[in-house]
Amino acid sequence: MTTFPTLRLGVLQSMIELQAQFHHNPQLFDEKECPYDRETVDVLRRIFAVKTIEKEVVREVIKEVGRTPVAEKLNSAQQEEVEQTALDLLQELKKLGNGEKGLDTSTKIQIIKTKATLIEQLLKMRERFMNVKRVANFQTVVIAILDDLLDEDRRQEFLKRVEPFRE
Repeated sequence: MTTFPTLRLGVLQSMIELQAQFHHNPQLFDEKECPYDRETVDVLRRIFAVKTIEKEVVREVIKEVGRTPVAEKLNSAQQEEVEQTALDLLQELKKLGNGEKGLDTSTKIQIIKTKATLIEQLLKMRERFMNVKRVANFQTVVIAILDDLLDEDRRQEFLKRVEPFRE
Protein backbone atom coordinates (compact mmCIF):
# COMPACT_ATOMS: atom_id res chain seq x y z
CA MET A 1 0.00 0.00 0.00
CA THR A 2 1.29 3.43 -0.96
CA THR A 3 1.52 6.15 1.62
CA PHE A 4 1.24 9.76 0.55
CA PRO A 5 3.18 12.37 2.50
CA THR A 6 1.38 15.48 3.66
CA LEU A 7 1.73 18.35 1.19
CA ARG A 8 0.83 21.98 1.71
CA LEU A 9 -0.60 23.99 -1.14
CA GLY A 10 1.59 27.02 -0.42
CA VAL A 11 4.75 24.92 -0.67
CA LEU A 12 3.57 23.37 -3.96
CA GLN A 13 2.82 26.81 -5.44
CA SER A 14 6.30 27.96 -4.40
CA MET A 15 7.79 24.86 -6.09
CA ILE A 16 5.96 25.68 -9.34
CA GLU A 17 7.27 29.26 -9.28
CA LEU A 18 10.78 28.07 -8.46
CA GLN A 19 10.64 25.51 -11.29
CA ALA A 20 9.62 28.23 -13.78
CA GLN A 21 12.55 30.38 -12.65
CA PHE A 22 14.91 27.40 -12.87
CA HIS A 23 13.84 26.56 -16.45
CA HIS A 24 14.28 30.20 -17.40
CA ASN A 25 17.72 30.34 -15.74
CA PRO A 26 19.38 26.92 -15.19
CA GLN A 27 22.20 28.57 -13.16
CA LEU A 28 19.67 29.85 -10.62
CA PHE A 29 20.99 27.62 -7.82
CA ASP A 30 24.64 28.51 -8.57
CA GLU A 31 24.13 32.18 -7.69
CA LYS A 32 25.47 33.60 -4.41
CA GLU A 33 21.99 34.73 -3.35
CA CYS A 34 20.68 31.12 -3.34
CA PRO A 35 19.48 30.48 0.24
CA TYR A 36 19.42 26.67 -0.03
CA ASP A 37 22.11 24.27 1.15
CA ARG A 38 23.86 21.86 -1.22
CA GLU A 39 21.63 18.86 -0.39
CA THR A 40 18.44 20.87 -1.00
CA VAL A 41 19.83 22.21 -4.29
CA ASP A 42 20.67 18.66 -5.42
CA VAL A 43 17.14 17.47 -4.64
CA LEU A 44 15.61 20.48 -6.44
CA ARG A 45 17.80 19.87 -9.50
CA ARG A 46 16.59 16.23 -9.63
CA ILE A 47 12.97 17.32 -9.32
CA PHE A 48 13.28 20.03 -11.97
CA ALA A 49 15.47 18.02 -14.37
CA VAL A 50 14.04 17.69 -17.84
CA LYS A 51 13.31 14.09 -18.58
CA THR A 52 13.69 12.87 -22.14
CA ILE A 53 11.53 9.97 -23.16
CA GLU A 54 12.00 8.34 -26.53
CA LYS A 55 8.93 6.76 -27.97
CA GLU A 56 8.65 5.09 -31.34
CA VAL A 57 5.51 6.08 -33.19
CA VAL A 58 4.40 4.22 -36.26
CA ARG A 59 1.79 5.97 -38.35
CA GLU A 60 0.12 4.66 -41.42
CA VAL A 61 0.22 7.22 -44.22
CA ILE A 62 -2.66 7.04 -46.63
CA LYS A 63 -2.23 8.65 -50.02
CA GLU A 64 -5.36 10.42 -51.08
CA VAL A 65 -6.91 9.12 -54.24
CA GLY A 66 -7.35 11.88 -56.75
CA ARG A 67 -6.64 12.68 -60.34
CA THR A 68 -3.45 10.84 -61.21
CA PRO A 69 -1.61 12.06 -64.28
CA VAL A 70 -1.39 9.51 -67.08
CA ALA A 71 2.39 9.43 -66.81
CA GLU A 72 2.14 8.29 -63.18
CA LYS A 73 -0.25 5.48 -64.12
CA LEU A 74 2.21 4.01 -66.62
CA ASN A 75 5.36 2.26 -65.51
CA SER A 76 8.57 2.91 -67.43
CA ALA A 77 8.13 -0.12 -69.71
CA GLN A 78 4.62 1.02 -70.64
CA GLN A 79 5.87 4.57 -71.22
CA GLU A 80 8.57 3.26 -73.58
CA GLU A 81 5.99 1.14 -75.40
CA VAL A 82 3.70 4.14 -75.95
CA GLU A 83 6.60 6.22 -77.20
CA GLN A 84 7.79 3.46 -79.53
CA THR A 85 4.26 3.02 -80.93
CA ALA A 86 4.06 6.75 -81.63
CA LEU A 87 7.47 6.67 -83.32
CA ASP A 88 6.38 3.69 -85.46
CA LEU A 89 3.25 5.59 -86.51
CA LEU A 90 5.40 8.57 -87.43
CA GLN A 91 7.64 6.35 -89.58
CA GLU A 92 4.59 4.90 -91.37
CA LEU A 93 3.29 8.41 -92.02
CA LYS A 94 6.67 9.42 -93.46
CA LYS A 95 6.65 6.43 -95.79
CA LEU A 96 3.06 7.09 -96.78
CA GLY A 97 3.66 10.77 -97.49
CA ASN A 98 6.95 10.29 -99.39
CA GLY A 99 6.46 7.03 -101.20
CA GLU A 100 2.97 7.41 -102.59
CA LYS A 101 2.89 9.47 -105.79
CA GLY A 102 -0.76 8.83 -106.57
CA LEU A 103 -2.04 10.76 -103.54
CA ASP A 104 -3.96 13.95 -104.13
CA THR A 105 -2.91 17.25 -102.56
CA SER A 106 -5.52 17.24 -99.78
CA THR A 107 -4.42 13.76 -98.64
CA LYS A 108 -0.76 14.86 -98.60
CA ILE A 109 -1.72 17.95 -96.57
CA GLN A 110 -3.67 15.74 -94.15
CA ILE A 111 -0.61 13.45 -93.75
CA ILE A 112 1.62 16.47 -93.05
CA LYS A 113 -0.84 17.77 -90.44
CA THR A 114 -1.04 14.35 -88.82
CA LYS A 115 2.78 14.14 -88.70
CA ALA A 116 2.97 17.56 -87.06
CA THR A 117 0.31 16.63 -84.51
CA LEU A 118 2.01 13.32 -83.72
CA ILE A 119 5.40 15.00 -83.26
CA GLU A 120 3.82 17.60 -80.98
CA GLN A 121 2.16 14.88 -78.91
CA LEU A 122 5.46 12.96 -78.65
CA LEU A 123 7.22 16.06 -77.36
CA LYS A 124 4.46 16.75 -74.83
CA MET A 125 4.56 13.14 -73.66
CA ARG A 126 8.35 13.18 -73.20
CA GLU A 127 8.11 16.50 -71.37
CA ARG A 128 5.39 15.14 -69.08
CA PHE A 129 7.41 12.01 -68.30
CA MET A 130 10.47 14.10 -67.46
CA ASN A 131 8.43 16.43 -65.24
CA VAL A 132 6.89 13.50 -63.38
CA LYS A 133 10.36 12.07 -62.78
CA ARG A 134 11.67 15.44 -61.55
CA VAL A 135 8.72 15.91 -59.21
CA ALA A 136 9.07 12.37 -57.88
CA ASN A 137 12.79 12.93 -57.21
CA PHE A 138 12.05 16.27 -55.55
CA GLN A 139 9.38 14.68 -53.34
CA THR A 140 11.78 11.90 -52.35
CA VAL A 141 14.44 14.43 -51.35
CA VAL A 142 11.97 16.58 -49.38
CA ILE A 143 10.54 13.58 -47.52
CA ALA A 144 14.06 12.35 -46.70
CA ILE A 145 14.96 15.78 -45.32
CA LEU A 146 11.74 15.87 -43.28
CA ASP A 147 12.48 12.41 -41.89
CA ASP A 148 15.99 13.49 -40.89
CA LEU A 149 15.18 16.89 -39.39
CA LEU A 150 11.66 16.77 -37.96
CA ASP A 151 9.82 14.60 -35.51
CA GLU A 152 6.51 13.01 -36.54
CA ASP A 153 4.26 15.78 -35.16
CA ARG A 154 6.20 18.59 -36.83
CA ARG A 155 6.32 16.61 -40.09
CA GLN A 156 2.53 16.24 -40.01
CA GLU A 157 2.21 19.98 -39.35
CA PHE A 158 4.43 20.68 -42.38
CA LEU A 159 2.30 18.41 -44.57
CA LYS A 160 -0.87 20.17 -43.39
CA ARG A 161 0.61 23.53 -44.29
CA VAL A 162 1.60 22.50 -47.82
CA GLU A 163 -1.72 20.74 -48.45
CA PRO A 164 -3.29 23.78 -50.20
CA PHE A 165 -0.51 23.64 -52.81
CA ARG A 166 -1.11 20.03 -53.82
CA GLU A 167 -2.73 19.43 -57.19
